[in-house]
Amino acid sequence: MPRIILRRVAGSTLLLLALLGSLAAGAFAFLLTAALTATVPLVAGTALAVLAGTAFLLSWAGFRVFGGLGLRAAVYFAATAAVLTGVLAATTVFAPGPVVPGSPPPPGVRFWDLPTGSRIAYQHLPAAGTARPTPIVFLHGGPGTPGEGIPAAGRALAADGYDVYTYDQVGAGRSTRLADVTGYTVARQVADLDAIRTTIGADRFVLIGQSWGGSLTAQYLAAHPDHVAKAVITSPGPIWRGDVVSDADEGSPWTTEPDLTPRALAMFLLLDQNPRAAHALVPDAEADTWMHDLVLTGKDATGCPGQPPAPRTATCRASTSTSSPTPTSPASPTPARRCAGSPCRPSSCAASATS
Repeated sequence: MPRIILRRVAGSTLLLLALLGSLAAGAFAFLLTAALTATVPLVAGTALAVLAGTAFLLSWAGFRVFGGLGLRAAVYFAATAAVLTGVLAATTVFAPGPVVPGSPPPPGVRFWDLPTGSRIAYQHLPAAGTARPTPIVFLHGGPGTPGEGIPAAGRALAADGYDVYTYDQVGAGRSTRLADVTGYTVARQVADLDAIRTTIGADRFVLIGQSWGGSLTAQYLAAHPDHVAKAVITSPGPIWRGDVVSDADEGSPWTTEPDLTPRALAMFLLLDQNPRAAHALVPDAEADTWMHDLVLTGKDATGCPGQPPAPRTATCRASTSTSSPTPTSPASPTPARRCAGSPCRPSSCAASATS
């Protein structure tokens, strides 16, 4: 009797390990195959095959310990594990997510077809009166979170005699989406910006970069210092977490966590392995919808009550795929401080959610 009990305990343990081990092996095969190919059916099929094979081998050992059970039981176990996992994956990871159409372009949106291959949506507010010699170009945050229209500061600058431009960076808003997501690089953004300078006929211009746009401003200034008359950087990055001493977690936009679905989680895992596979799994329109909802989560946590909803211009691909040579941020040079008076919160979703 003790021997029978011991065999059953050992067999049950092996079957549990077979289930967990096969799931782990399938997930590993999914990521490993995705690192080699962007063909989603091949990635999914390989993962299921590895899962079934692992489940068969480990469960066979468990059923043999039970006694009286063997090959046939292991085949049933492996087939059941593969079918259930396949159904679960088909209804979560591989089920297309919602796609919400973008908002219609406001009046005044035009397009540049740049020599870099980018088709860039932009708006231009001419200077009032005699134009000053250096136009102003606003660079939005993200990457991938443009605003809509000319900002209030831009209208004031146009009234003061500056030609003002704002544009959607490549992969964002109404500008070009790249077929190859590995093309989203800082070098591409810098090349586009220099092509814009040439297109508007400016030898030098003023750059105003907000959030990630501040980083792009610095990168452009390093590459083309002779073409920058002045540079203004606003909200260039998040507050260092160690700087804020508070029980209320001020400074973080994620007081309400965004909804990270299994499909979105798979997309982000694949981005680390092969951005092309992530792009094949989740197309641009769906990724943009998810990114817009994510930005709204940050906006609700950091904006003022009663603000109008953000336009549907936020984009996931540029935000998650843009590779940058910028080194890791150093430790904060400022001492820890406590928020006093108004809360230490960024003023816009672009600054807080995607810097």
